[in-house]
Amino acid sequence: MSRLKRAATRLCIGVAAFATTTALAQAGGGDALRPALLEVTVNGQQQSEPVLFLQDAEGTLYASAAVLEQWRTRPPPGEPVLFEGETYYRLSSLPAIQVRLSAQDQAVAIELPPSAFEVQRAAVDQSEELPMTPAGTGAFLNYDVLVEHARGATDASGAFEAGLFTPYGVGQTSFIASAASGDERLVRLDSHWDIDRPADATSIRIGDSISSAGPGAAPVRFAGVQYFRNFAVRPGFITMPLPAGLGEASVPSVVDVYVNNVLQGSRQVAPGPFQLDNIPVPSGGGTVQLVVRDLLGREVVSEQSYYASTQMLRRGLHDFSYEAGFVRQGFGRRSNDYGEFMASTTHRYGLTDRVTAEAHVQASESRQMAGAAVNVLAFDLGQFGVSSSVSRSERGTGYRAAASFERRAMGLSLGVLSEYASADYAVIGMPADYVPPRLVLQAFADVSVARGSIGMNLLHRSLRDEPSETLAGLYGSYQVNRTASVQMFARRAVAGTSETVVGANLSLSLGPRRSASATLEHGRRGASGLVGYQESPPVGEGGGFRVAAGFGQFERLEAAYVYNLPSATLNAQVAHANGATGVRLSATGAVGVLGHDVFASRSLGETFASVTVEGHPGLKVYADNQLVGVTGADGSVVIPGLHAFQPNRIRIDETDLPLDTRIEASELIIRPFGRSGTRVRFPVVTERGVLMNVRLEDGTALPAGATVRVEGSDETYPVASGGEVYVADLSGTKRLTAAWEGGRCSFTAEVPEGDDPQPRIEGLVCRSDPAYAVTNAETPERTAF
Repeated sequence: MSRLKRAATRLCIGVAAFATTTALAQAGGGDALRPALLEVTVNGQQQSEPVLFLQDAEGTLYASAAVLEQWRTRPPPGEPVLFEGETYYRLSSLPAIQVRLSAQDQAVAIELPPSAFEVQRAAVDQSEELPMTPAGTGAFLNYDVLVEHARGATDASGAFEAGLFTPYGVGQTSFIASAASGDERLVRLDSHWDIDRPADATSIRIGDSISSAGPGAAPVRFAGVQYFRNFAVRPGFITMPLPAGLGEASVPSVVDVYVNNVLQGSRQVAPGPFQLDNIPVPSGGGTVQLVVRDLLGREVVSEQSYYASTQMLRRGLHDFSYEAGFVRQGFGRRSNDYGEFMASTTHRYGLTDRVTAEAHVQASESRQMAGAAVNVLAFDLGQFGVSSSVSRSERGTGYRAAASFERRAMGLSLGVLSEYASADYAVIGMPADYVPPRLVLQAFADVSVARGSIGMNLLHRSLRDEPSETLAGLYGSYQVNRTASVQMFARRAVAGTSETVVGANLSLSLGPRRSASATLEHGRRGASGLVGYQESPPVGEGGGFRVAAGFGQFERLEAAYVYNLPSATLNAQVAHANGATGVRLSATGAVGVLGHDVFASRSLGETFASVTVEGHPGLKVYADNQLVGVTGADGSVVIPGLHAFQPNRIRIDETDLPLDTRIEASELIIRPFGRSGTRVRFPVVTERGVLMNVRLEDGTALPAGATVRVEGSDETYPVASGGEVYVADLSGTKRLTAAWEGGRCSFTAEVPEGDDPQPRIEGLVCRSDPAYAVTNAETPERTAF
């Protein structure tokens, strides 16, 4: 602080102290306490304004409750002092406080331990959610048709999906058609109308759907109405509990957060204890490290373990589904076969960050079932779960119970699930002649080793009317180098008779799109092997191929070629197996309409967009930095395969634009709805820029670095060396002003008419007299330059 500023501050402190002393004397407290307006430093940090304290005869300072709150310190114990309606506390009552008062400097330095401050909370993951991009109105038809010829017979078949999308929802229906040996068949699959609501992560489906699966229940196809929580419409929303990092800082510091030795983020913290919430971690077990670093570079490292599971819900989070309708029968074989009416509901709720409860109820005329489950995270070791359910059906009353434990971690992962069901247990959708196994036991274990892992799995089913089934396996993987990995396996199956199979697989990555693999296995029927090589097609237009050869159980020769056109994907395949040769030709793609535009495209995938740069054909378009298309004659292109409900970066290569074209933004981020079409427009403006050569009255060039402004406009243009200046979108006769440090002048330019997108004007003279302006047509001196 300068001497002048320090003197002014002391003068203000003295005036305030005199006023406060007078007030205290009038209040009758002048003999006990007196004011002290001091500059304050807390844990080395200078406060922006002086603070008014009260001071007793022994020199002890009292601070107001408002000041303590500003410092984020907890009020100390002891009786406070009340002055003019405000509460003051004795500073010496704060735990482990150090106070250094300098009467000469009218300043006080205060040192407090971190425990004296209130806990500050911040989130490590503070990403903001992008608003949804409204869907357009239109329709589409995805198709996948094929013709194959083998053993003298030719068959044709296809799968189709028709959709109608609007800003108010999406309607879809799918069906399959086949014509094989004179047997023509058309079967409808699903038909439904979907309304997705990302704001509250819910969806409504009217029509064919699949019910939720709760404890002891299996999903059921039905036709009716379903209202359910749908976290898929908010992909960035984290449902599982995330760990919090706890620590403390003595002075302002930066906290680096590491998860399994990988930096996840940094946050600035003030002195005191802190809690960092929402630390992004992968599911399973691991460690979180907090590195607290102050301004001097001193570090304090703390570490804590965590266990996270996607099956758990955060405290207070509610996942649910309600459905009612008629049970679907013969799906894929019959179009409109529906049975009895059913209704069901499932609820999952995060009681705490470590306890998630679940319940399921379903009922139809012939069967009713209810079940409940609880999952618990125990001591950051793993996840325990128990569930039970009871059913009532034509068989009578049945019951089921299950228990599980699972731990997934970087070192050792293991899990076990045991489930018991009575012979009379039955749920909706279960075939009438199906009897559930008495006991099902599943287990796995996996251990990480250098550059790989080894593990085992086990499945045992104790059947009632048939021999029990057991399947056990060993597996291992090893990363040879950056491009090669090996997987080895051995499995033994016992179901009446036993069989043991051992094998290995080699995978080679040969580039961004090229790969090769080889598989060899030996079992009861001898040795078998398969070798293959493939080059995948690019994301946009282009081709790829695949070749494979096998022997033993995999005996065949196969070759396939695929090519992505802008409007379809074509595939040709030839294979020789079991002494016969077959040929298959297929095409996949889509046709549709968006607004008034009709288009043909490759299969649309999750969602798509129509990108338009009006009047500019031949522009390359990128989605998430992948070349996905080129604008056609009308300046538009359909981009399929975008990610629904997620941010998608759509970019055009502005270097392809003409020089006289200006674009406000060459990249736009959209978050589209699923199974819908979205319009993306890049507005461009064609401007006629003018390149001018301007000199001063003495014949020297207009100084480089000067700025030129067109009269009536706020936009300025820099002057390059030699007096060259480019002015965008200029026409007619305009007056311009040039300015630089220590100078200012004006001139008039007359832009010639014509088709030249960037005319050049020579010989302009900029004069210091603002009343004088000259065009190149009026300047006699211009020929001299």
